Amino acid sequence: MEKTKKQTRRLVGVSVLAAIVAVLQLMSYFVKVGPVTVALVLIPVVVGASVYGVRAGTVLGAVFGVTVTVLTVTGVDAGAALLFASRPFWTVFVIMLKCTAAGFCAGAVYKLLSKNEKNTLAVFTAAVVSPVVNTGIFAVSMLTVFRDDLNAWAGGTNAVLYLFLSVIGVNFVFEFVSNLVLSPAIVKVIGAVKRNKLA
Repeated sequence: MEKTKKQTRRLVGVSVLAAIVAVLQLMSYFVKVGPVTVALVLIPVVVGASVYGVRAGTVLGAVFGVTVTVLTVTGVDAGAALLFASRPFWTVFVIMLKCTAAGFCAGAVYKLLSKNEKNTLAVFTAAVVSPVVNTGIFAVSMLTVFRDDLNAWAGGTNAVLYLFLSVIGVNFVFEFVSNLVLSPAIVKVIGAVKRNKLA
């Protein structure tokens, strides 16, 4: 009976976080501070990966990927839509890979480093690793699979500099810093959930 309750709580918890992931990703296309996209979507991914484990982190990352894919195919994500028009299979593959890997790695790092429910280092590391993996896979794909598209976007300028200064640039910095700044809050959420035995 207790096992069933725990599984139900876990399912509800992951489902709520999945809904938050989808909403935050959708909002990121419409809520901006100047040119910077307000991307907080990896925070619930990190929370889920830390509270519920690697499998949950992977699932939440996949939900993130599916949401981005839908917004790409429908043209809401204009940059990704350009890549999709050029190479549809690779665009979807890279989106799903980078998003799912971000969730998986957050969970794996947290599991590796956490020794108790108050292990701040594990949460900080998971919060750092997640955006780095997400953006890192995207950067590698742009420099390999989508190199022709990147060169065209760069318009004769240095493609690598264009990628890191214009395509990734400030948005990655915002995502990275917001994860770090909000990590203490994530630690408190995880501690509260585990103390109340909701996980």
